[in-house]
Amino acid sequence: MLVAVTVFFLWWVDRFFPLRHWVFFVYLQAWLCVAMFAAASLVTGLRLLTLLMPEAPPLGQRLLLGLALGVLTFFWGVFLAGVLGLYGHVFFFAWPAAMLAFGGPAAWRLARRSVRHLRRLKARWYVPRGIVDALGAAVLTLGCVAVYLQVLTPANIGADSVSYHLPIAEHYVTAGGIRPFLEGWYNGALPQLASVLYTWAFQSPGSLGFHIVLSGHIEFFLFLATLAGISGLVRVLVGVRAPYASALMFAFPGFLAYDSNLIVGADHVLAFWAPPLALALVKFARRFEQRRAVLAGLVTAGALLTKYQSLYLLVPTALLIIVLAIRARQPRPLLVWGLVAVAACAPHWAKNWIFYGDPLYPFLRRWFPSHPFPPGAAELMSRVLTPPQFRFTGTWDVKLRDLAQILVSFSFVPHDWGFHGARPVFGSLFTCLLVGLPFVKARARIWAMVAGVHLGVVTWFVTAHEDRYLQAILPWMVAVAATLLFLLWHRGILARVAVVLLLAAQVVYGSDVYFYRVHAMIGDSPLKAFVDNVSLGQTGRFAERARLWGDLQRCDVSRRVPKGSKVLINHFTEKLGIGVPSVMGCGGCQGAIDYAAHTTPAETLAVWKSVGVTHAWWRPNLPDLSADLAAREAVFQRAISLFAPTAVSIDQYRLGTVELHRPLPAAATTPTRIAWIGCAKDPPTGLYDARALSERRPPANPGLPLAKRDPVAALLPANVVVLHPACGPSAEMTAAIKADFVQATRAGDLVFYVRRPVP
Repeated sequence: MLVAVTVFFLWWVDRFFPLRHWVFFVYLQAWLCVAMFAAASLVTGLRLLTLLMPEAPPLGQRLLLGLALGVLTFFWGVFLAGVLGLYGHVFFFAWPAAMLAFGGPAAWRLARRSVRHLRRLKARWYVPRGIVDALGAAVLTLGCVAVYLQVLTPANIGADSVSYHLPIAEHYVTAGGIRPFLEGWYNGALPQLASVLYTWAFQSPGSLGFHIVLSGHIEFFLFLATLAGISGLVRVLVGVRAPYASALMFAFPGFLAYDSNLIVGADHVLAFWAPPLALALVKFARRFEQRRAVLAGLVTAGALLTKYQSLYLLVPTALLIIVLAIRARQPRPLLVWGLVAVAACAPHWAKNWIFYGDPLYPFLRRWFPSHPFPPGAAELMSRVLTPPQFRFTGTWDVKLRDLAQILVSFSFVPHDWGFHGARPVFGSLFTCLLVGLPFVKARARIWAMVAGVHLGVVTWFVTAHEDRYLQAILPWMVAVAATLLFLLWHRGILARVAVVLLLAAQVVYGSDVYFYRVHAMIGDSPLKAFVDNVSLGQTGRFAERARLWGDLQRCDVSRRVPKGSKVLINHFTEKLGIGVPSVMGCGGCQGAIDYAAHTTPAETLAVWKSVGVTHAWWRPNLPDLSADLAAREAVFQRAISLFAPTAVSIDQYRLGTVELHRPLPAAATTPTRIAWIGCAKDPPTGLYDARALSERRPPANPGLPLAKRDPVAALLPANVVVLHPACGPSAEMTAAIKADFVQATRAGDLVFYVRRPVP
């Protein structure tokens, strides 16, 4: 009868709120897919771990190391399938099924033995023992729920997620496999383990919104695994079971604030590798042999394949293994570790070598024939990839002073974009607890972990010291902090009082960080975005839930272009939601297209053809541009006016078909000449080519001679006009411009005009 009335209830409410629109089923579907990913990774990794470590480590360590090996295997499978062009719905289900078939029988036998063991332990395995454990369990549960509430909305994605982590996945799936970015997109050549995992998610049945939800749930699952790994690492450091030690993660509130939180990026995927890497190194130090060198090499490769910020883990790892090799006088395990790590990283360096001629494109261009990377590309790239405020600069004495200070100040002085002002939120608990390290009986491995954290901090500061990158070594910091808290707790009542005061100060100080309304992509808090998204069902706007990000998705670009098209996206970096292969045209983010180097529109068209462009998508109204970028925009606007004359307006954007095969118009072979009419702080008024304007060289015709007497003759050599209307073009000049030119775009106060085509 209860089943019958349940069915009746569902039938009755379906007319008011159709079941197919319940968001519960979206998240249930996401968790089923994540369970498939997690189970496939775990069982495969456990079987591989048995081959590397027949002695069978404790269950918790076995699960942690097995999951790490399984995630690496899952990535390798998705990558190879992309190389072979096997992407699609069939592969989405077939690859996890194959992994389950490979590792399932062995995992089933392990599960049966583990269940018998857990039955003997009964409730002792999971019930908190004492008030400290109970408090840790409560904080851990509430913290995970709080983080998950942010993950629930697909709008909770960061700038890098929109710019390349998710667009790489979308591009590969729409292209049918892993293919080169012909424009030499620099972000498309970065380590891509996270993006390849998201590529698997993008092959699932469903909309873009569901693909983002599933990708976010994969990141959240790896975050949960990181928390479990921290607890396992603490047990290895102190030799005592500490299942809730990872609750201390929430005493480091910086990871809850944008842009260090879970935003479907790669920072927390990189952090996932930190605990298993530390555990593998501990086992490697105990027994310096080749099998354990292979294990350490594979886990190291997992980190290296995720982000270049894995250097924070690689530097202390390499130094430790070198010390172990010297102590044991056995170089062979060291070589095995290095060779295994390099070989397992082949999906990164071999792909780049084949696609772009540079294993670390474009960073080894001095030693390898990087392509595309024309002259002048290095200067443009440096402006985009590494913002000045995060660079390690200064004289040698200043650098040495900064390095000495950063070992302490990194947790007290923000190094960020200013989302939370000058207030430090990363978390100073790790640094504060170090004062107690000399007064406890710490094992050598604890001292080694502390040294490893500080080596990682130094590497972070020297390379690119943005706070969110420290998420890579945050698990090590949390594990060390938990270990020191445990050791200090057993030093007596006075030490316990001091520990409670310090921990309470840290927790109370950072308790409001979670509620900051500074999410740059949402413009508010992810919690509000989640509530707004769910509440759409109240008014019946169910379709809007699937349209959650960006103009490209809202404008249905993929439905407006034929199958097999490739769209040029000009001047802005967000391309998530385009739904077809695309080409980034922004200067400094790719190597093939530099409009300042194009003398004529015909050269621009030739470059577009070389990278496969069939359509162009651009914004008629841009933010303020420097003279450098304005010169490049002028070249683009002239070319697009000649080769996509029938472009249509779509929701404040323009979409045009690039006419690749019709005869070139006569103007296409005429060099681009820009009549620049600026203000006092601009380059001098005159006639420029694009390169001269971008480099602020003197104009060819200073002051545009005859401008007052005969403005038509003054503008005759120009085919593009760029001006500040407020800075004084005469009425005659304005009339001449409007007669012979058509307005193409605006950029802040700048207005761009392109000469009308001759009939």
